[in-house]
Amino acid sequence: MAALDLNKTVYENAMAIPEFLNVTDTLGLEHLRECLVTKEGPKIINIKQLAENHDIPLENVIKAFEAKGIEVVGK
Repeated sequence: MAALDLNKTVYENAMAIPEFLNVTDTLGLEHLRECLVTKEGPKIINIKQLAENHDIPLENVIKAFEAKGIEVVGK
């Protein structure tokens, strides 16, 4: 099973975790699907930065992934 690594880029996590985009959708980040294809941002920022940029508490991100049974590392 893949783990969400808070220190890896958004792109790396999205490629490693099949459910990644479904979970980020629940956090209000529906635009991330398009950004992964058309923008450079997801290839250079990590999950912590993504949460901060969108005013989402990191704890909410961690809880959303853990609720789906995905281990979170790099806390």
